[in-house]
Amino acid sequence: RTMAKPLPRRVALAAASLVVALALLLMSDDPFRCEYLSASSALRLRRLSGTSASTAENNADPCDDENGDGALESIWRGRGRGRDDVVHTFFEPIDRKTRGPMSGVPPSNSTEVRTLDAWRSAWESKGWTVRVLTLDDARRHPDFGAYESSLDSVPLGGNAYYNRLCYLRWLAMAAVGGGWMSDFDVVPIAGPSTLGYGKGEDGADRFTSYGGPVPSLLHGSSEEWTRMAHLLLDASKRGKSIQVGKYKLFSDMMGLQALRDPPGENYVIRKEVLQSHAEVRELVTGLMTAGRSYTQKECHKLGRYRAVHFSHVIVADALGVDPWERGGMSLQEKLSDRPVMIRTWMDMLAKCGDEKLASDART
Repeated sequence: RTMAKPLPRRVALAAASLVVALALLLMSDDPFRCEYLSASSALRLRRLSGTSASTAENNADPCDDENGDGALESIWRGRGRGRDDVVHTFFEPIDRKTRGPMSGVPPSNSTEVRTLDAWRSAWESKGWTVRVLTLDDARRHPDFGAYESSLDSVPLGGNAYYNRLCYLRWLAMAAVGGGWMSDFDVVPIAGPSTLGYGKGEDGADRFTSYGGPVPSLLHGSSEEWTRMAHLLLDASKRGKSIQVGKYKLFSDMMGLQALRDPPGENYVIRKEVLQSHAEVRELVTGLMTAGRSYTQKECHKLGRYRAVHFSHVIVADALGVDPWERGGMSLQEKLSDRPVMIRTWMDMLAKCGDEKLASDART
């Protein structure tokens, strides 16, 4: 079978997906623009995609200014450092067939780039400045070499390159000065001025996971990101891996879960990301399926959360398919509607208005 119980909006979502894909194909906008990536990352991705010249005289860094003094790179890095209105995500192209590094970049109409662009639009619509980090940013960290070598002894499962990147993104965040990071399938409910930080018992800002023990929305200083990166690596050596098919796995999320006890010792846990099946059905996908707007009461309820996580399980659930089913719809087919769902939901959220989203439940 390809569908369990087709939902009334399934056809509408599929049609909207085709429209968005066509629009993206017609757009001349560069998904790897300098204002979103560090200079070295933009240069590497542009070279891979064939959008920058290969000759020595024309192969200047596309994010440097005309004098070639790296001024734009300095500005980019400075913008993210110490600013509370900047949110980062991590993106590195992965070859679907080999599950290793991609030799080029995903096309602009690929699910990954469309989702990344929907993520960007969502955060910017709430007043955030967005930054996309890559492996180049992680390499700037002084611990990168030793840390990456240590990952060779961590059981990373059958999708080893992806899970390796999940660990290395913690160093990337530390290298750019720390701050906010979200998965690129997490979109905001609140703007930057409404978000406070987790506190330790001493009152100091502590590394905080707002998605509970799921690393979907995180915040910490550069030092805290480095500390957590090493704690995760240590946890992988002590923790119990799980068997996934013929491979053993200990992911960074499993490490974060292992570090939650004793409560508050390693990091602050808050459950302020809407990501459980029941909650997302009630406040997100259920309303999308019904095709109705939020009531004022529902808007206030949304105000208790900081963001929504459109995970692949949530998307598959909304489409009425089994995310783990072998055969039928492929995972990529299930996820192809995700950017459309994100954009559709952000339009619905905008009708709530900031005043309706205000809630005393979140401080």
